Amino acid sequence: MGDALALGAWSSEDVPTIPGEPHNGVSFGLHNRDLPSLFALDRLCRIAVDRRGPTPWSEYIASLRPAVAEASRMLRRAEAPKSSGTRASVGFPKLENGLSKSFDRFVSAFVGNGIDGPLVMLGLAAPVRDLDRAMLPTDAGVSVLRSMISAGVDGRLPHPARAAELWWAHVGRNCPDEYSAWRRMLVAAGRRPSRQGLVASFPEWAGSLADTNVMGLVSRSREWGLLEPELVDRRYYLTLLGSRAREDFHA
Repeated sequence: MGDALALGAWSSEDVPTIPGEPHNGVSFGLHNRDLPSLFALDRLCRIAVDRRGPTPWSEYIASLRPAVAEASRMLRRAEAPKSSGTRASVGFPKLENGLSKSFDRFVSAFVGNGIDGPLVMLGLAAPVRDLDRAMLPTDAGVSVLRSMISAGVDGRLPHPARAAELWWAHVGRNCPDEYSAWRRMLVAAGRRPSRQGLVASFPEWAGSLADTNVMGLVSRSREWGLLEPELVDRRYYLTLLGSRAREDFHA
């Protein structure tokens, strides 16, 4: 996919990390893919290696901005001929009207604010105590990203099956609330529901919130090869990998 998504340039280095811990909560709403967060973690790993320590938030965001813009350009150029399918550019900023607002949404939905947000909630990075708005990758974040890159994660979707297994295990260990909701969606999808039926499986979410949250999980499931990329007779179908994930890969 080109140099912009050449993940893991740091992988042979000793990456400074911080111990992680499981987090409650879910990364719903606009968080409809995991690749943007993994890309953001990859950039944080690079800076941590270069600095040999924590990265001030302002420096991290300044480095992330041009990297995200280039990745977005590259992904959209590669996808231009495609009429359908699971697009890797989803979540990355659209650059037609300038980067500023779109990049801010990217940071909010896929990165966070240096204290909490997706990178922290997903157990990929954590703020450094006693340093104002400075972050490091977590031990678990570096481990799972390094392993997934070795398994073939490179920006092409769906991600390799082995990488999906690694990510599923990481989510289960580090963000149990999110894992529980995601697995519930796969169980519901196993009944081959319509979109309306799938959304109705989460009565605790009212109105547009239910649709937004469920469709975010659908998009991420397609990213990881757990759901078929298209509806069949207007119904969702699990892939074989998705059926195994529904059973926590024990089946």
